[in-house]
Amino acid sequence: MKWELWQDQEGCRHYIIAHPVANSLRKRLPEGSEIVWSCEAYSTYDAQYQHLSYQKAWFRKILLRIDKVLKPTEYKDTYKDMGWE
Repeated sequence: MKWELWQDQEGCRHYIIAHPVANSLRKRLPEGSEIVWSCEAYSTYDAQYQHLSYQKAWFRKILLRIDKVLKPTEYKDTYKDMGWE
């Protein structure tokens, strides 16, 4: 069964099964939403596992970009180090 990860123009993501049972969900997606990733899964568990694996890879790319822009200490300090605790 195919699953689709949709993203709207504000960056909100919606993970929806590509099956008639989810037609009403897709109809409610904001205008301009598009599929940014999809997978074939044999079960709901498999679909969630693949989605989490994809999200980890996506998040890793974001962290690598942050490392290029910020000094690592600017976002790796603990809350205690920053005096928040």
